[in-house]
Amino acid sequence: MNLSRIFIDRPIMTALLCFAILLFGTVAFRALPVAALPSVDYPTIQVTDAASQDIQAHIAAAGGRLPATMPRPPSYQKVNPAEQPVFYLALVSDTLPLYTVTNYADVLLAQRISMVSGVARVQVYGEQKY
Repeated sequence: MNLSRIFIDRPIMTALLCFAILLFGTVAFRALPVAALPSVDYPTIQVTDAASQDIQAHIAAAGGRLPATMPRPPSYQKVNPAEQPVFYLALVSDTLPLYTVTNYADVLLAQRISMVSGVARVQVYGEQKY
């Protein structure tokens, strides 16, 4: 006997079976233990022209020969490519000088945004110091 013939001859059984499959599928889908944003750490390394230890050694060796007027010393940082920015905020003002806007972004906005749960890093770009 043909498999489809069973379902053609019994339409009520077919409808109940489809309803049961739909019901169990819905219950099973809601019970899946899947996070909306799973925490995945991709172990990657990106090195240009030298190994990681060589970079750290060269930064440490050059520390004494760098000019004292540098705003901040050079740094080495591990970066996870999965941590792409999800929020950009641009601040402009027609009445305030740029260093005041920078101070507002550093002191108020960056600190408060970094306290939000789930925020990994807050960076301020294009800043101007007084």
